[in-house]
Amino acid sequence: MMGGELLLEELRKEIKLAIGCTEPAAIALAVAYATAALGAPPHEIKVVLDPQTYRNALAVGLPYTSLKGPAMSAALGAFLSPQKELLLFADLDPRDAVKAEELFRSGRARAFFDSSLQDLYIEAQVRNNVHRARACIRHHHTNLVALEGPCLNHHNLKPVNWPEPPKSIWENTTFTELFHLASQLDPGKLTFLQEAAKTNLAIARHGLRKGSGLGTGRGLLHIARQIATAGRHDFNWAGVCLAAQAVACAAVDARMSGVPLPVATLGGSGNQGITSLLPVWLVAKGLRAGQGRGLQALALSAAVTLWAKNKLGRLSRVCGSAFAGSWGIAAASLWLLGSDSTPVTRTLCNLAGSLSGIICDGAKPSCSLKVMVGVETGLKTALLTLQGLTASPSGLIAETVDQTLDNVASLARVGMAGADQVLLACSAAGT
Repeated sequence: MMGGELLLEELRKEIKLAIGCTEPAAIALAVAYATAALGAPPHEIKVVLDPQTYRNALAVGLPYTSLKGPAMSAALGAFLSPQKELLLFADLDPRDAVKAEELFRSGRARAFFDSSLQDLYIEAQVRNNVHRARACIRHHHTNLVALEGPCLNHHNLKPVNWPEPPKSIWENTTFTELFHLASQLDPGKLTFLQEAAKTNLAIARHGLRKGSGLGTGRGLLHIARQIATAGRHDFNWAGVCLAAQAVACAAVDARMSGVPLPVATLGGSGNQGITSLLPVWLVAKGLRAGQGRGLQALALSAAVTLWAKNKLGRLSRVCGSAFAGSWGIAAASLWLLGSDSTPVTRTLCNLAGSLSGIICDGAKPSCSLKVMVGVETGLKTALLTLQGLTASPSGLIAETVDQTLDNVASLARVGMAGADQVLLACSAAGT
């Protein structure tokens, strides 16, 4: 079992700031590393990706351009520095975006996926008339595992070797152990979670003002205001659920449409960071839980989300924001209401019976609709469980929450192994 300090360290490590969707940003980052190692602007770019990274970069918006796709993400990376990692789009000059569009339209920036590659894999190959360079990111969005080129020393870049996949600290921790550990963390050491929530709230406010993307968040806010106008001004779960959905969806709307504002990601996903933090922060405020207890609730939600995602996979075929995010929301909300781990485990098993079928078919504006479902179902299922709802063990739902998660993970990793090819074929047919 992990200890409190190790859990704190993992939470800090897994919360990173990013601009734009993390898969396009990671593709651009790999190209930026390779370009720096080349020492000059590349004439040609080729990126090789695992199928899920490729899929997540197909339809999501990019900053300062209306073009989309992994090849366009790669073209943007040729004009950026790798120093800011997933925040590298913050330095994108709109004039360079135009140059990247020219590079893309000329066919000199290309992207491919290799069906044999598992987990997150991004290999960027760049060349000019004289030299070639290569960079590879593996397992995590910023984990540079290989770098080759003629100008490594000129930019203080160091070639690296292929490391073994990082070992997970979550493997030997049961849900009950995690619940008690996360809910007892020192609030004084959790202020970084409050800053993460504030960062995500800022982009949510942008989405609410502008109606970015599908405008899901702003539409939900309109419904929430209608409820308030009808005279329901006191705390009520219908209003809380709508407000939580509106804020989370607005942040996803803005992010998925390419708004160049930072997001606090969780486990490599901005949508997971939004889903697991913003609704819990709003519930804590609505319940007047106090800052310390609110911070502990954020830690619990983030920890449960990461615990679930570790089983599902970094890039899962089951929507991590809707499924793992709803688990975090439900666990933290019930804890704020005074529940111990027993009703929480029942709730998570109940959720597995409803949200396991929400597949990830790529990052795009409609992700806000999946987040809407995850937030609502997480909160409402938690309340239903308090009223005695218990789904009997059957199908994916097992006797324990740990075995239930193993079953969902088996579905995502093994049972849906052929989903990537089908989804990519559907995407190709729609273009």
